[in-house]
Amino acid sequence: MADSLAPSFPAPVVAESALAGYARDYLQAHDDGDDLAAARSLDALCRVIAPEISRFCAYIAGPRVNPMDAAQETLLELCRRLHSLRDPAAVRPWVYSVARNKVMAQRRWGWVKRWVPGVNLDGEIDPQESPDRALRLGRRAFLVEDVLERLPEEHRTALVLHLLQGMSDSEVAACMGRKKTNAKSLIRRAKESFQKQARKLGYEQEMAEVLGEEEGVW
Repeated sequence: MADSLAPSFPAPVVAESALAGYARDYLQAHDDGDDLAAARSLDALCRVIAPEISRFCAYIAGPRVNPMDAAQETLLELCRRLHSLRDPAAVRPWVYSVARNKVMAQRRWGWVKRWVPGVNLDGEIDPQESPDRALRLGRRAFLVEDVLERLPEEHRTALVLHLLQGMSDSEVAACMGRKKTNAKSLIRRAKESFQKQARKLGYEQEMAEVLGEEEGVW
């Protein structure tokens, strides 16, 4: 995770209306054949959504994935396929869905490469956490990341969206392609998994401080 991702909880995200506005302007310009206006709107959209997508990828990626690669692939997909989006208001859930799929694909590929005989990734990826890295991130961010990495993928994604990105139940549901009631239940189970894993790792006291600061979220 990049140094800039050492979190305040939750991290700020761009207003939904702003993202929808850029997407709407792009789609209108695209339909009108105004390539210059379309390029400007697309550039503006990418600039404002890139930080939160990069942060999202970093928190769900784990040690086998370069989160910046996943974020860049997500933005490339956004540039290639935004013209096919029917509802500009759905741009954020759609981009998060793309990002999640990119990270999951890289995690699967990283696992396959790691276990293919004769393939050594030691020169590319170091899965071991170092003291220097812990100091750089800050202990709280380091512990949160350590616990998240050990959770099931759906639980990790739900918590990152809800806690670290500050999304509501309905926004998490949209980004994960679930009904709101299902997302609410998933978030509850994810919190329980997080707390159980924190106790198992001996992080209970530090994580209690995090949870205590985020009573409105948890």
